[in-house]
Amino acid sequence: MGEAIAERVRAIGGTDLAEVTVAGPGFVNLRFSDAFWQRRLLEIAKAEKAWGRGEAKTSPKLCVEYISANPTGPLHFAMGGTRPSVIR
Repeated sequence: MGEAIAERVRAIGGTDLAEVTVAGPGFVNLRFSDAFWQRRLLEIAKAEKAWGRGEAKTSPKLCVEYISANPTGPLHFAMGGTRPSVIR
């Protein structure tokens, strides 16, 4: 299952992904390219204080989930509790 997901992510990742690997059952690791992070940093710098702000959504449905990421390690998700949050 992990390899099938990884193959699909590789196909749509374009130049934003430097590497997609499967690490054990249910884990897919994504490593974003340097160019991806450079573009993000430029967007943040240009937006200044407005960065991170957006228009309110008008959708009648709202699903709020909290994912607690380890700030000292890579963000990953398993085939369990956090998976739906990341995919949405």
